[in-house]
Amino acid sequence: MKNILIAGSPKSGTTALYFRIKNSLKEEYKDFFEPSDFEQIDSLINNKQNVISKIVLYRSFPQDILSKFNKKVLIIRDPRDTLISALLYEGAYHAAWQDSPKDILKYRQLLQGKENNPESVSVYQLWNTLVKKSLTIDDFIARINRVISFYLDFPESFALKYEDFISGQSISSLSNYLDLEINQQVEIPQHFKRVVRTKSSGNWQSWFLDSDIEYFKPLFVDYMSKFQYDMSSWDSPQAERSISTEHCSQYFLKLVNERRKLHKLKPVKTERNNEDTVFSINFSSKILSWLKNA
Repeated sequence: MKNILIAGSPKSGTTALYFRIKNSLKEEYKDFFEPSDFEQIDSLINNKQNVISKIVLYRSFPQDILSKFNKKVLIIRDPRDTLISALLYEGAYHAAWQDSPKDILKYRQLLQGKENNPESVSVYQLWNTLVKKSLTIDDFIARINRVISFYLDFPESFALKYEDFISGQSISSLSNYLDLEINQQVEIPQHFKRVVRTKSSGNWQSWFLDSDIEYFKPLFVDYMSKFQYDMSSWDSPQAERSISTEHCSQYFLKLVNERRKLHKLKPVKTERNNEDTVFSINFSSKILSWLKNA
């Protein structure tokens, strides 16, 4: 009997890892994607049935049941990259979607300003403008610190770095741990593909300003030290800043409209001939003035 648990913080690659392992299984497994009720899982494990489950560490879980999984994979990710992914996903899918089209386009233009001039606005300001009403920075830090707590509770877990997962490193070690030949490719169902953004690492360097480094460095030190992320990377010379439209403002608006569609709201469009969604603003003056009140 083999019971596999995949765990990690939101925006750390848990979905991709779950489906890659699940699609590699040859035997029959009962699968549970982010379950809210663990009674059935407990019953199946007690009755010697194979189970695979994925949990996202944004809340507490029944430790006695988690301990029954004999294979636990904890995916970890550079918290600076996690922060940027959460900024766009949380900001769009859990916060901005319910705002007026005028405000949503204002947020989009703010992100476009960041694309055009990465120095124009800090990550801290963006978070407090786009995300704060859904998830505060303190709440985000609490989320990633749950990963530390999980590893302390279950030190036998296989700790897989997201950076190694997307580059193909550590897959052979993970295969050995699971005693499973893992597929080379991952197939994520269409309705979960919204969680996929860049599938890369190190993007934080194009986003963080000096003020962001000063603010977030002490908040991330415990996580980075625990999982052996290089603290000297904070001080490394930054490569040329580059933020793609596809992975920033376009991604943001796409997620907003996906969520609006679920709630039967009209999509927010950007065509200038649509009088309901036309919104024009001078970024350099009005946006920065607006940010001061965020």
